[in-house]
Amino acid sequence: MIRRNCAAIVLAAAVCVGLLCAGCGGHFSRENFDTIYEGQPAAAVQKVLGKPAQKQADEWIYIRRRPHYYEAHIWFSDARVVKKRHAFDPMTDKGAQQ
Repeated sequence: MIRRNCAAIVLAAAVCVGLLCAGCGGHFSRENFDTIYEGQPAAAVQKVLGKPAQKQADEWIYIRRRPHYYEAHIWFSDARVVKKRHAFDPMTDKGAQQ
């Protein structure tokens, strides 16, 4: 009986967390950045990566500082991706990729 109650509470909590996070938007990570492609609409990029740290006229900059430094730049023309670049902390990765 106690096990069923605990399982029900854990399941309910997991569902609540899932529902709360469903509207949170994207998450900037290396894996998510790798899914961005040339020609992708800006709205789709923001849905995948979330809000950029800096937004300039035709360039969005994403920065993650923990657990390792990671920075990505995405350039747009007519609200579509035309170029992307990322750089990693040289202590944890092999450098920049174009």
